[in-house]
Amino acid sequence: MAESETNRFFRKLFGFSLGPIINAGLGFISVPITTWFIVPEELGRASMFTTAHSLIGMFVYLGLDSAYQRHYHEVDDHGQLLFQALWPPTVLVAAISTVLLAFYPFVAHALYGITDFLPVLLLAVYLIVHIGMHYSQYILLMRQKSKAYSAGQVLEKVSRVSMLVAFMLLFERTFRSVILASITAQIITSTYFFLVSRSHWRLHFRFDWRLQRDMFRFGLPLVPAAALSWIFNSIDKIAIRTWSDFDQIGIYAGAFKLVAALAIVRKSFGSFWPPLALRWHSNEAPNHHYQRVTDTLMSVMATMYVFIVLVRNVVYVILSPAYASSAGIVPFLLFIPLMATVSETTVLGITFSKKTHLHIVVTAVAAVINVVGNALLVPTYGAIGAAISTGISFNVFFWMRTWLSARQWPVLSFQLHVLNSVLMAAMASATLISHPSGRAIEAVLAIVTLGLNAPNLWRLSLRLYRTIRKRDT
Repeated sequence: MAESETNRFFRKLFGFSLGPIINAGLGFISVPITTWFIVPEELGRASMFTTAHSLIGMFVYLGLDSAYQRHYHEVDDHGQLLFQALWPPTVLVAAISTVLLAFYPFVAHALYGITDFLPVLLLAVYLIVHIGMHYSQYILLMRQKSKAYSAGQVLEKVSRVSMLVAFMLLFERTFRSVILASITAQIITSTYFFLVSRSHWRLHFRFDWRLQRDMFRFGLPLVPAAALSWIFNSIDKIAIRTWSDFDQIGIYAGAFKLVAALAIVRKSFGSFWPPLALRWHSNEAPNHHYQRVTDTLMSVMATMYVFIVLVRNVVYVILSPAYASSAGIVPFLLFIPLMATVSETTVLGITFSKKTHLHIVVTAVAAVINVVGNALLVPTYGAIGAAISTGISFNVFFWMRTWLSARQWPVLSFQLHVLNSVLMAAMASATLISHPSGRAIEAVLAIVTLGLNAPNLWRLSLRLYRTIRKRDT
C-alpha cells in the first residue's frame, strides 16, 4: 500500500468519523434532556423497545446483509446481489410484524409491563422502515461515500433530539414519547438514505439460486451467532427486568448515555473498516498495515476509556439526581463498545477464511458467562451486578474472537492489547473501592495507560494533521 493509499485511509476514516463525532456532541446535549424529562422507570420501559428491535434485527436479515458486504467485490452485478440480499429479510419482517400486531397484548405486557397497542405498532413500523435504511447505508459504505453517510448520521441524531423534545412537551413525558421520537427520526433518516443512494437501488428481479446459495452459506451461520449475541448483549436488561425493577433498568439505561461516546466510535469504525479491510485483502495489502490499524485503534479506545472513567462523576452532576448512581456502572459498561470495536480489527482471520461458524463458538461462550454472571449478581446487586457481569463477558468475547481469528490468520501481534486489557480491568475494579485510596489507584493506572499508548496517539495525530492539511490545500 503506497503512501497515497495511507492518506486515503485516513481521509476516509476522517470522513466517516465526522458524523459520529458531531453525534457525540448532540448526544451529550440529549443526556440531560432525557434524564430531566423522564423518570428512570419510564426510561427503563423505553429501553425494552430498543432491546426488542435489536433482538429481531439481529437475526431477521439471515446474515444476508453481511453476505452482501462480503460478496460485493466478487460480484459484478450489484443490483442482482442487492435483490438476493433484500427479499428474504423483507418477507420475514412482514411475517414477524403481523404476529406482533396479532398478539399485541402479550407482547406489550412482556416488554413494558402494560397492555398498550401503540408501542407494539411502532415496533412493527420500525422494523419495516429499518430494512430500507439498513441496505441504503450498506450501499453508501461499500461505495465509500463518507460525506453522505456522515450527513445521514447527523440527521438521525438531530431528528431524534428535536423529536424527543417535541413529544415530551406536546404529548407526554413517558416511554411512549421516547419511542415516538425514535420512530419519527428513523423515518426521516431512512428517507434521506434512500434518496442519496437511489441510483443504486436498481434491483434485478431475477432469482440467482447459485448466488443465493453462496450468500446463505456465508450468512446463515451468523444467525445462531446473532441469536446468541442478542442473549449476550441483552441478558443484562432481561435479568434486571426479572430480578429487579424498571427503576434499576432506568439507572442502567442512564449509564449507557455516557457509554454512548465510545459506542459512537464503535458504530463509525464498524461501518467504515470491514468494507475497507475486504478491499485490502482482495488487493493483497501488506500485513503490517492491519497491525498499524489494530494497535492505533486499541490506543484510541483505551485513552477514551481512561478519560470517561475519570470524568464520570463530574458528568453526572448535570443529570437528574435520580440517575446519580449510574456513574458507578459506567467503568464496566464501557467494555461493551471498547472490546466490540477493537475486535473488528482482530477478527479478520474469521472473515477472510469465511469460517463464520466460529462466531457461534465465540458468542456461545460469552453468552453463557454473561447469563451465569447476571443470575449470580443481579438479584443481590441490581444494575451494578449486571454491569460487572457484562464487562467480564465482553472481555471474554474479545479474546475468544481474537484467538480463533489468529488461528486462521496468524499475522498480528496482540501485546499492546494484553497490556491495555489488564490495565483497564484493574482501573474498573479500583472504582469499586469506596476508600480514597481507590481514587489514587485509578489515577496511577490512568497515567500508566496513557503513557503506554502515547506513541501511537502521537503518530495518529501527525497523520490526521497531514491529511487535514492536505485537504485544505
